[in-house]
Amino acid sequence: MTASQGVEMYLLGPARAGRLSCEAVEEAIELASNHAPSSACSRAQEWWRAHESPSQMAALQFSKGIRWLAMLRRDGEMERFTTVCHQLLLMTRLP
Repeated sequence: MTASQGVEMYLLGPARAGRLSCEAVEEAIELASNHAPSSACSRAQEWWRAHESPSQMAALQFSKGIRWLAMLRRDGEMERFTTVCHQLLLMTRLP
C-alpha cells in the first residue's frame, strides 16, 4: 500500500463518512506535521483514546491514517500532504 492509499483508507474515507471530528483532523495534521511517522502514530492513539473514544480499534485506525500522512511529509510529497490536509479540513468544517 502506498502512503496515498493509506491516507485515503484511514483518513479521507472516514472524514467523508463523517467519522472524524474537526478537532481530530486538526490533531492529525499537527502530529503528522511535527513528528516522525512512528511517533505520530503512537501519539495519535493516545490522543484518540483521551479525546474521542476509548475503542482500541478506532484509535488504531486513526493512528494508521496519521502514520501514512506523516510518511507523505517525510518522503517529500509535500504537494500531496498539503492537498490531503486541506481536503480533511474542508470535509470536517463544512456543516
